[in-house]
Amino acid sequence: MILDEIMEKLPLSKIVLCEPFVLPVGRVKENREEWESIVFSLQPVVKRVAAAYDAVFVPLQNVFNEFCKVREPSYWVWDGVHPTVCGHQVIANEWIKATKKLFDYS
Repeated sequence: MILDEIMEKLPLSKIVLCEPFVLPVGRVKENREEWESIVFSLQPVVKRVAAAYDAVFVPLQNVFNEFCKVREPSYWVWDGVHPTVCGHQVIANEWIKATKKLFDYS
């Protein structure tokens, strides 16, 4: 409904949707299967919604999985889903990559 309203009232808008992600930290680590089941089931939904609205989709789960090979998950998120400062930087970098063709970042 929100996306429909945006497109109705601001038809020139370009929507950007980020993939939900989860990492094994804190309570998420304690109930990892449950959290992953929920979040992983939402990921394709967000991707389908992005396609339906001709929105930019920003994939994040695999990016964070790769970064967790470099530093522990708690470096990127503090509770399994909410990013730390460094996690926010990862999201910002991926956002820029995904939207590069829409905007001139020079």
